[in-house]
Amino acid sequence: MKRIEAAFIIKTDSNTKFNWWWESFKGQQVSIFFEDGMAFEQLSQLVDAEEPVWFIGCDTDRDPSKFWLFEGTINPIQQVISEFYHFEYYIVSKKYEWLLCETDHSVLTGLGSVIPKMKRLKSAFDLH
Repeated sequence: MKRIEAAFIIKTDSNTKFNWWWESFKGQQVSIFFEDGMAFEQLSQLVDAEEPVWFIGCDTDRDPSKFWLFEGTINPIQQVISEFYHFEYYIVSKKYEWLLCETDHSVLTGLGSVIPKMKRLKSAFDLH
């Protein structure tokens, strides 16, 4: 968690909580609002199916102080996310090259080397 934070988060003080990292991202980012709240359905377009990633989940409605950290691939992670409503999560490259986040406000944000894929996805949604 500390390595993820060091790579992607501007830690202003000890109150910079992981479940609100999205308010303190470093560097360039691309965000897409998903009116239907189904951003997780697009993750397989952004992450290679075989790439192992870190998955950090937080149920902000129940207890925002707790999180779950897992290693996995994107397809099973999508299945887990589909079982929750307003579920805030982060998916991070194990090489710390990129980060994806969906907030409980249905905004998917990408940082790092995933930005070109996020821009393509955003363009595709803008065409609809």
